[in-house]
Amino acid sequence: ESEGDLPLGDYSLAAYSPTRTPLAVIVAGAVSNNSQVASQISLVSNRVYRALRNHGYTAETIYFLSNSPEQDADGDGHNDVDAITSADGLRYALQEWLQDFQTEHPSSLLLFMAGVGKNGRFQSRLDEEISAEQLHLWLSNAEAANTIEQSAVILEMNRAGAWIGTSTPATDVISSATSGRPSATVSGTISGTISDRNRIVLTATDA
Repeated sequence: ESEGDLPLGDYSLAAYSPTRTPLAVIVAGAVSNNSQVASQISLVSNRVYRALRNHGYTAETIYFLSNSPEQDADGDGHNDVDAITSADGLRYALQEWLQDFQTEHPSSLLLFMAGVGKNGRFQSRLDEEISAEQLHLWLSNAEAANTIEQSAVILEMNRAGAWIGTSTPATDVISSATSGRPSATVSGTISGTISDRNRIVLTATDA
């Protein structure tokens, strides 16, 4: 797929269990030099934010990383962006921000990343990329340090399948249907690494 082929889908996301605290991190990747892709990244990230707000999440339980310092994603007249997208910003969200929500009740974590993928790396800024190994480490640390009962990762970017390995059944991986091909579910972990917690990964492409 070319950079201009960034998938753009419809989302209906909900916190299904009233016994879990629903937490989410949204990451809008670097504003591409391709204006169409940049517009899609912003549009789909804002759409996911609104979907979460409509299904049990609050502004306090969503951490929004964007390359636009001000973004009123839900149209309430307030800025919804917590920080500029960067590798350090995502590390902070997963390993430090989540610490504020340690409660006696288990939590669920949704991580949504929209942007440009290249060779198993996510373009967080025009001059910076995040590797699958980095993301796996930060997620594993977050899962180990918090009362997170279930984690789900949605990779809305081209070549998202490059982030998925098949070395272990610890993670459920679901790739969406692509041109002329049905969707598929396989077992694996991000970049073939091993997690000791259950994690669901949904990818926009299977390659």
